[in-house]
Amino acid sequence: MMTHRHAPLSCALAFLLALGLAACGTGNTLGAGTLVVTGLAPDQTLLCASGDGGSPSTAIVLGSGFLSEHGTDIQIIWTATSGTPFEGGTSATTTTSGTVLSDTQVEVGVPSGFGSFEVTITVILPGGNEGTSLPQTLTIGGVLVGPFAQNDTFDGTIGNVPTTVAAPGVLANDIPVFCADETPRKPAPPAGTGAASDFVVVNPPMGFETDATPGLARTTQLGGTVVIQTDGGFSYSPPVGVTDQVDGFFYWMQEAAQGPSRAFVNLPIADRVWFLDLNHDGANTGHFDDPYQSIADFMDQQGDGVLFPGPGDTIFIYDQGDNDPYDGFLGLLDDQTLLGEGVDLTIGMRTIVPAGTRPILVNSQFAIGELPGDAVIGLGDRNTIRGLEIQAPNLHGILGIGVFGPTLIDEVHIEDSLSTAIRLTDVIGPFQVGHVEAPGVATVSIDGAGFHGIEISSGSIPVLRTGVAIDPGGPSGAVLAAVNIRITNIASTGVQAFDANVSVVNSELDNCDVGLALETFSSGTCTFVVQDTLSGVNTPHRFRGVELDPIGFGSGIDALIEDCSTISNEQALRGGNLEGGALTIAMNNNHWQNLVTGNIPAVDLEGSVEGGSTIIRQLDGDIYDGNNTGGGLRCYECTFDADPGTVGIQPVTTTSLQFGNSTGARVEDTSMQLYSCFGDFQIGTLTIWQVIGNPAGYVNTGVLTLTITTEVIDVQP
Repeated sequence: MMTHRHAPLSCALAFLLALGLAACGTGNTLGAGTLVVTGLAPDQTLLCASGDGGSPSTAIVLGSGFLSEHGTDIQIIWTATSGTPFEGGTSATTTTSGTVLSDTQVEVGVPSGFGSFEVTITVILPGGNEGTSLPQTLTIGGVLVGPFAQNDTFDGTIGNVPTTVAAPGVLANDIPVFCADETPRKPAPPAGTGAASDFVVVNPPMGFETDATPGLARTTQLGGTVVIQTDGGFSYSPPVGVTDQVDGFFYWMQEAAQGPSRAFVNLPIADRVWFLDLNHDGANTGHFDDPYQSIADFMDQQGDGVLFPGPGDTIFIYDQGDNDPYDGFLGLLDDQTLLGEGVDLTIGMRTIVPAGTRPILVNSQFAIGELPGDAVIGLGDRNTIRGLEIQAPNLHGILGIGVFGPTLIDEVHIEDSLSTAIRLTDVIGPFQVGHVEAPGVATVSIDGAGFHGIEISSGSIPVLRTGVAIDPGGPSGAVLAAVNIRITNIASTGVQAFDANVSVVNSELDNCDVGLALETFSSGTCTFVVQDTLSGVNTPHRFRGVELDPIGFGSGIDALIEDCSTISNEQALRGGNLEGGALTIAMNNNHWQNLVTGNIPAVDLEGSVEGGSTIIRQLDGDIYDGNNTGGGLRCYECTFDADPGTVGIQPVTTTSLQFGNSTGARVEDTSMQLYSCFGDFQIGTLTIWQVIGNPAGYVNTGVLTLTITTEVIDVQP
């Protein structure tokens, strides 16, 4: 939104304002009578002599049931009772015509004269009825002064984007013509109360005499275009590519046969938008009026200089309409924002283009590979991408290699990627996919990928991150926050992370080989937070729902999984270490299911393999059901410790656990298998339905204190 800043008044204006104004007369209503006249209405118009009569003013005529005919002349007699008389004597007569009713205002011309004096006004109506006002003080003979145009500054101009300023526009702070007298009587009239009639805009200013015609296009000082109207409103189109500079133009105002006054309008240009439109035929400059007509046109000028697309700019792509999709590699520079017409183009408080249909982007020029061009969109540092549809049958959808966040990908649909839909390799976060403020709505969807839906790997040693919300400052390692996303039909993993912190919230992953996977190799601990996420629910995953692998020595994963539902054809969750890593996990209110037979438990947590460890901090409210022939929950050489950061074992207190359900979903073999575990595990209520195999439903070996307050077991033969 463009805002107007007033410029300081000039010294000359301050001197002129000190002269003040001629006072307009005020009157009091007479008593009852045939006709009552109140004289001049207070603060109406200026009363300056002009040689052949003063400026118009208003007399209030109050009739008493009197009606004059339309067009009848009404005689006004001005009689000076003191002070300098009117020209030619102590009285003057003016006439006007009109229809006079009760409570009627009649505009009349003030007679010529000079000085300050008391005056009475007599109104004589046709037929002889008349009335006279009480004496009033009147000043006639002051000097008309002005107008005074004042410099203006209009903030909110955006590079390559036209703007319109409504009336009063440049007049808002201008001083109109006023009546000055040697004796100051009133302050200057408020700014913006006058009406200018003539403007001229030239560059460079050559003088008022060049052309004073309003409504014509003029050139601004930096080469933009302005059209200014007599009411002070104007439309402005900035020159192509200009930003972080101040453009402007001169204008003149003129009133009541006075001399012109000139002022300058400053237009600071901040930000810059480049436009792409396949439907446009024109100059192909990227300006709002002449958008680029292809991705190739844009990329040919990207980074070529200060007047061309560069870091920090916004790129806006219109819907392609009936044309083929936009084709080609679009590589972003640092701090650029890429918006499609699927979202509003809004800068500050100003909406430039309202949301419409998402444009489709493809890249048929490259095959799959690891170069930045092997994608539809290549990332720079700190990018934002929104409002697009990406089709990548030959390559990645969005690719970032060695880039820094924060990066936001939102309101984007990616489909048919030959490899990975969003691939972030050797990056340092944070990276956010999806929209936090839209719970339950998939603002990012990925449908079909030959490899992963989203893949992220860290460019540095990760550090421990806690909580669900993404940290805008970013840690030393990569951070991926996936919020309100939907990933379907993925050949490998829906979300795959290597040495990166991951948060997946309010999301859905279906028909993947593995839904979510985090592997750590470096020396450091990564967080894995999954909340309110459906994994393999509508179309089950082919292999596993969640996989957590702290593989390298000294590597770790700190996982929180709660309020989730995970179905996998073979296994819902596997977590453990292979070569000395550490897994710490908390699970709350989850629903774990396997859907095919096989000697695999629904949730399998491995402990100390080759020097590694698995610590269970929380396990409460989880439900295990399905045809789990390998059991429901298996913990091997795990430690139950609610607070591993304190000295000594802290009990893991559980309200309830449930295996199977009353409708026939069962857990075959042993529902809960605790082998060679350590610590203290306290269960309030353990419910086991449809037990097959182990009549007790659970087994516990090792140095683990297992306390079960209430057992509900339904044993089937």
